[in-house]
Amino acid sequence: MCWSATAELVAGTAVAAVGLVCVARVRRARDLLVAALPLLLGVHQLMEAAVRDSRTPSRRGR
Repeated sequence: MCWSATAELVAGTAVAAVGLVCVARVRRARDLLVAALPLLLGVHQLMEAAVRDSRTPSRRGR
């Protein structure tokens, strides 16, 4: 996603939450990798939000 750090934070949180539910409901160990994909994608979005936020110039000094 490329909108803003806030949008990536919201999307990452939602996708990671879905991923946690998927991992929690796994019944067979062989299904764990597929169930963890939304969690991994959500964590990736959260990392993108952190990078985008760190690259945004701070306005506190003005």
